[in-house]
Amino acid sequence: MRNKVFTTGLVILVGSLVLNVTVTLEPQQSATVKEKLTNKDSIQNKVIAYLTNKGIELDSVRKMLDNNHNLNDRSLNELASILDVSTDVVIKDISNKILHKKHIDLNSADTLISLAQSIKGGLLSNEAISKLHKLAKSKTSNSFTIC
Repeated sequence: MRNKVFTTGLVILVGSLVLNVTVTLEPQQSATVKEKLTNKDSIQNKVIAYLTNKGIELDSVRKMLDNNHNLNDRSLNELASILDVSTDVVIKDISNKILHKKHIDLNSADTLISLAQSIKGGLLSNEAISKLHKLAKSKTSNSFTIC
């Protein structure tokens, strides 16, 4: 009888330890995957993180981003500095435009001006518009390769 009680107690103890380890490891693994996704500083990963935090499925977000959006990190940083806002504000606006199926080309002056106007909520100064044109012009001149 004593052996049965001891064996039963041992089985319960080992089982609870195994279940406890399994339960505690599960959230840490999913947090690590999310951390890897958001640690990358590319615009696409920031857009993915923003839209998935809003509740949109990851596969749907990736399909939205497959529509040949021309996103580059340098333009994002320069646009944010021209508008004197954080890059998170620009990412939020880009994400909302992608969500509404609008094409984003950060090498286009029209797109940059449109983003700037929606972020600033109105008309831009002539100085800001000329900076955005120069930014777009520098991007398009750098995109050609001479063979």
